[in-house]
Amino acid sequence: MASCLNIGFLAILIPSLSLEVRRIRDTGLNAVLVWIVFAIDMLSDAFGSTGVLNDIVSLLILLILVFPTDKLANVRMIGKNQR
Repeated sequence: MASCLNIGFLAILIPSLSLEVRRIRDTGLNAVLVWIVFAIDMLSDAFGSTGVLNDIVSLLILLILVFPTDKLANVRMIGKNQR
């Protein structure tokens, strides 16, 4: 029973994470910043889901995910098309 739950968890987790990284990259963020946001998201999830840090990170990720494509591409210091 436990192995079925683990397989189901991985079946949902892996596509969700790949979709999250893809959307963050599509918004126009710098590649390094994409991995920093991804690492912060994973670390906040690893240290407990009831903390304020996890809520803030989840809200930040949600806001980034709903930005239109290339919305952040020209933003100084975080965009991939820095001017």
